[in-house]
Amino acid sequence: MKILIMVALLSVLSFAGDLNLNKSFDQAKVESKKTNKPIMFVYSSQRCKWCRYLEQEIIQDPKVKKVLKDNFISIIVDASDNTYPYQLRTQGTPGIWFLDFKGRPLFQPINGAPKKEMFLNALDIVQKEYVKVLKEISKVKTKK
Repeated sequence: MKILIMVALLSVLSFAGDLNLNKSFDQAKVESKKTNKPIMFVYSSQRCKWCRYLEQEIIQDPKVKKVLKDNFISIIVDASDNTYPYQLRTQGTPGIWFLDFKGRPLFQPINGAPKKEMFLNALDIVQKEYVKVLKEISKVKTKK
């Protein structure tokens, strides 16, 4: 059991070191607003083999890592963490949400660990849609 926890901790620390992983949901929202980047919120579990696959194989891929670092605010929370909105829990783990700077979902979550190319496609779609969301918010502000 101690080994499992250690492996999970090391994978999250490795992920965090390269992507400036946020430590809290509130911190991620502040950073998202400041940088105009969407939030990638991963609902994970220490005991989930597909969570480890997502974190170690998909997210650690150099191409994926670069896209995330340059274009997203990333946060991974463990299922036992209760410091984020209950609505972001998913039926299983991993659950990947893409959120705006207020923490509102932009899409339905991705459940499970997608293949790398599918995940890169999803990241591209989210980036393009988030630009549209920010433009709409800007239009509303200028009308007031």
